[in-house]
Amino acid sequence: MTFFHKSPWAALACALLLSTASAQTQPWRAWSDALPRPALEEAQDKVAELQATACGESGNAGALLAQLENHLGNASPLSPQALQAALDSAGLQPPAQRPVALSLSSALAHAQAWLEQHDPAGLKALAASEDARSAAKAKAAALEATLLNKPNAAAAALLTAHRLDPKDAETLVNLGGALVVLALPNEALAVLDAANQLPLPIGGALGWSPQAVALNNRGVALLDLGQAGSAEPLFRQALRLTPDLVEARSNLARALACTGKTAEAATLLRASGRRTAQPTPATPGTPVTPTGVPPAEVTSDDDPEGTEETTRPIEWAFDISHGKGVNLPNLKLPGSPKEALELNASYGALSTTLVGRVHGLAQQQSQLISSLGAQRLGEPPLVQLRQAALDAALVQSRREPRIRSLWTATEQADREVQRVIDGFNQEFSGFYAQTAGQVDALPRLQALCIPAMSSATNSWRAAMNLYATRLAKAAEAQYRLETGLAANSSDSQWHLFASLTAEHTAVNSYATLVNSAAQWTGLVTTLATVCVESETTSLVQEVAGPLHTPRADLCSGTMDHLSLSVSIKVVQISVSCDKASLKVASPGWIGAFGKVDKSFTSGDVTVSAGAEIGAEVPLTSAGIKAAGGFYVTLNAEGEFKDVGVLAEAKASLSTKVGPVKIGSSVKGLSGRWSLIAGSSH
Repeated sequence: MTFFHKSPWAALACALLLSTASAQTQPWRAWSDALPRPALEEAQDKVAELQATACGESGNAGALLAQLENHLGNASPLSPQALQAALDSAGLQPPAQRPVALSLSSALAHAQAWLEQHDPAGLKALAASEDARSAAKAKAAALEATLLNKPNAAAAALLTAHRLDPKDAETLVNLGGALVVLALPNEALAVLDAANQLPLPIGGALGWSPQAVALNNRGVALLDLGQAGSAEPLFRQALRLTPDLVEARSNLARALACTGKTAEAATLLRASGRRTAQPTPATPGTPVTPTGVPPAEVTSDDDPEGTEETTRPIEWAFDISHGKGVNLPNLKLPGSPKEALELNASYGALSTTLVGRVHGLAQQQSQLISSLGAQRLGEPPLVQLRQAALDAALVQSRREPRIRSLWTATEQADREVQRVIDGFNQEFSGFYAQTAGQVDALPRLQALCIPAMSSATNSWRAAMNLYATRLAKAAEAQYRLETGLAANSSDSQWHLFASLTAEHTAVNSYATLVNSAAQWTGLVTTLATVCVESETTSLVQEVAGPLHTPRADLCSGTMDHLSLSVSIKVVQISVSCDKASLKVASPGWIGAFGKVDKSFTSGDVTVSAGAEIGAEVPLTSAGIKAAGGFYVTLNAEGEFKDVGVLAEAKASLSTKVGPVKIGSSVKGLSGRWSLIAGSSH
C-alpha cells in the first residue's frame, strides 16, 4: 500500500472476505503498519492537488484549463467554448460524468455493451469456458481475474455469476466495485442499489464488513460523479463498521478535500498509508501485545511533548517472539575502601577487554553496511520497503516506549551513582580546605576522610546495585527486541548485522557498568593514602563471569505462525519472513481480455482471505469455526504493495478454492469475496 496514489482514475482492491467463527480480534501483522507516517506538509500538498484534479467537473475545470493552456502555448485564458473545442480536438473528456438514474436491467445492459465493445474476444472465451457454467465457478474466476489486474474480465465473470444466481448480494457488490474501476459509476450505483435490497452476510475475515465494502463502493461511484458531499457520510459509516478499511479512509480524505475540509483530509491522508486504523493512545511504557488494536505510536526526538507520532510500536509491526534473552554477568562490587583498592586493576582490565569487543563489533557492522545496500537493489519494491522498515525499527529500538521507560529508570539510577561520587569529591574538598596549613594536617585529614570514604563506599555500593539491576533489565529487553527483529529476516547478511547490533547493545551496556565501578575504585586508589585505613596491593582477579550473547535463528519461513502460501487455480501467493511473491500460471480465458487502459484503473488489488466457517477438521469429532486469514495488496505489475496475516489455531480444513497454508496450518477458502474500489486519485 502506498501513501498517495498517482494514477488518475479508480484504484481497485479485491478482498476475499470469509466468515470467522469468533468476534474476538486475533493477533495479526500488516506490513504497511511498519511504515512511518508522512509529514503534514506532504499531506497538505496532496490535499491541494486533490482539490485541483479530483473533485469532479467543477474541481477539474481549473486544472484542465491550466494544462491545456500550457500544452497549447496560449497566454490568454480559454473560454468554456474554447476549452471544450480543445478537449474535443485532443480526444479528451472531462473526468466527471453526470449522475443518471438507471434501473438494474439498464445498468447490466450498459455494462455488457461496454464489454462487447472493448473485449469481444474475451467475452467469447469466457462463454466457451467451464467457468460460465456455474455461479460459484464464475465468482472464483472473477477473483482470479482481479488478481491478474483484469477488472474487465472480472466484470464479465461477475455478470455471468449474477445471471446464474441473481439473489447473491455479494456478487452485485463486487460487480459494483468492478464497474467503478471501469469508469461506469452510474451503472455501479444501480447495481449497488439492487444489492442493497438483498441480505448481506455480517462479518468477514480480518473483521472487514461486506456492508462496509458496499458503502465504500457506492461512495467512490458518487465521488467519480462529482458528488463528494453525498459520498462523505458513506465513507464515515464504512469506517465505523471496518476501521481497518484503509481504502475508505483515503476515499474519505478525497471527499473532504473536495468539500473544503482540508485539515481533516490531510490527517486522513497521513493515516492512509498503513492498514491498521489510528490506535487509541496507551499509557507510556505499557508492554505491547498485538491483539487487534495497536498501542500508542512512537514519537520523534524533535517532538518532546509526544504530540506527533511517526511510527507504530515495533512489537505491533513485527514478530519479535523469537528474540533471545541476555544476562549481564553479576559484577563483583567492593564492600569497603580496601576491597575497592584490590579490585581497581581488575576493573581496568575488564573495561579494556569490553571496549575492544565493542570496537570490534562496530567494525564488523561497518563492513556489512555497504554490501547490504547493494544486494537490495534487485528486490521487489515491497520487499525493499519491508527491509527499510526493519532498518528503521532496529535504529529506533531504544525509543520504543517500553524500552525507553526502562532506560529512563536506568539513567536515574546512574545519576544517583554519580551523585554519590560527586558528593564525596565535594566533601573531600571541604576536608582538605579545613585541614590545609595545619601542622598535623595529614592525620587530621585522615581522621575526617577515612570514615567518610567508608560511608560513601556503602552509599555507592547501594546505588550501584540498583543501577546494575535496572541496566540488566533495560539491556535484556532491548537485546530481546533487536534479536527478535533479526529473526524476521531471511537475509543472512542483515540477520548478522542485526545480531551484531544486539550484541553491541549488551556489551556496551555492560562496559558502561564496569566503567562506573572503575571510576569509584580509581578515586579510592587516588586518595588511598589519606582516605583508606590500610592500603593493599591491587591484583587482577576475576570480577565477573563471561558475557554470552545468543543469536536468534535466521528466519526460514515461519514467524508467529504468520507465513503464508496460497494456491488459487492460476495464482500462487507466498509470504514468509521479509519476502513476498506472486506467481501466475496460464490465465486461460482471462488472458483473452485486454489490459485496461491506465486512464481507467490503477491496477491495485487487495485480497483478504480466511477459513471457511464451520469446516470439518479431520481427526476431530466436531467442526470448528476457525478464525484466521490474510490479505495481500498487489500493484499493476503484480508486485506486492502490502501483506498481512492473521494468526489462528492450527488445523487442516477442506477447501473449495485451493490449499492455503498459514503458518503450519492448511485451511479451506469459501467462495465469498468482495471488490473494494479505491479512490480515483
